Amino acid sequence: MQNVVEYLRVLFALVPPGSVDSHPIVPLICIKSLGNYVVILDKADVAFELLDKRSKIYSDRPEWPCADYLGTQNYIGFMYYGERLIKSRKLIHIILNPQAISQWDDLLDRQSIKLVDAVAKTPKKVNAAIEGWSWDALGLLLSTPQPPFEQVKEDMRRDTAERSFVRNCLEEMNALPHLDITEESIMYNAGGLHAAHIHNVNILPHDVPPPGDSGKSPVLKYTQYAELNTFRFTKARAYAEIHSVVGTDRLPTLADKAQLPYLETVIKELLRFAPPVPLNPHGTSAEDEYSGWTIPKKAWVIANIWSMTHDETSYPSPEQFIPDRHAGPDPQRDPYTLCFGFGRRICPGIKFANTFIFLGISRALALFEISPPKGHNGKPVLPNIEYTTKFIS
Repeated sequence: MQNVVEYLRVLFALVPPGSVDSHPIVPLICIKSLGNYVVILDKADVAFELLDKRSKIYSDRPEWPCADYLGTQNYIGFMYYGERLIKSRKLIHIILNPQAISQWDDLLDRQSIKLVDAVAKTPKKVNAAIEGWSWDALGLLLSTPQPPFEQVKEDMRRDTAERSFVRNCLEEMNALPHLDITEESIMYNAGGLHAAHIHNVNILPHDVPPPGDSGKSPVLKYTQYAELNTFRFTKARAYAEIHSVVGTDRLPTLADKAQLPYLETVIKELLRFAPPVPLNPHGTSAEDEYSGWTIPKKAWVIANIWSMTHDETSYPSPEQFIPDRHAGPDPQRDPYTLCFGFGRRICPGIKFANTFIFLGISRALALFEISPPKGHNGKPVLPNIEYTTKFIS
């Protein structure tokens, strides 16, 4: 009972975040509120068992009355599991599958250069630069509704269309008729993705766009600059690795990634230390039983990503920033397996997101000295990394 009370206090922000440790003595916690069942999964193994292995039952989304009212329930992140979602994810898979992802390398390369250029021009407005960078990159990827759908078709007839979601799907529609893709479904999903992108830039990298905090980049964000600011040894070591591999006469590229193993561990630790979406909501389409517990149909099943990435059994000393935990022959659990969703709701653009963050962070470290501002006494003022009780970190 004490554990449930503590959960309620955290969920309703009656205590500061992080002040209550999550160490349930049972594999899951169930709360009934206003007739709804909320099941909280704190352990990664339980999440994999239910959301991955039993994904047929756990691939729905909870009922969000506000989303229905606003019409956002039709956006892919909120969409209930069914034929429409399956077709929508097929369309996204066309442009973000591992075989096709390299076509976006040039786009992300250009966008990362725009990011570091914006930071160089206005170093005191890092957050705005990152938000603009995310907006531009995803806007170019979707390329809709501006230029309009019909304009993309016309450009394709003239062989002048730039690569985009619409162009790729139209090409696949003609080449692979068995996929049952129609122009209407392409237009619907392109418009829905773009609208969701306007409201929340997490739509592609996570396929889990919860309410609130519109316009925040899911993986490269201001808090990560703050973290690099705080962990100065990590920053210096990552820069030294980049300098030894790349030198000073060019920027890091994707071709350098395999030779920058420490930077990759830093990126993984950033994801673990501050998961972009701390809570990942699923819904049940049928009643289920786990470890003697009955999980009702239409229950909210929330994967507590924050708890999983701060679980001492998986990550000793979880409140310490230790990139080396992801290195060596026996690394700790890869946070990518937790931070990008589970089962049939897993992010279709993990590789896109990984490229997105690698270019942004590697080039920022190569070009800039990320250091805290100085106070009136001339001493550095380290950023105070505090997290709030919101869905997006």
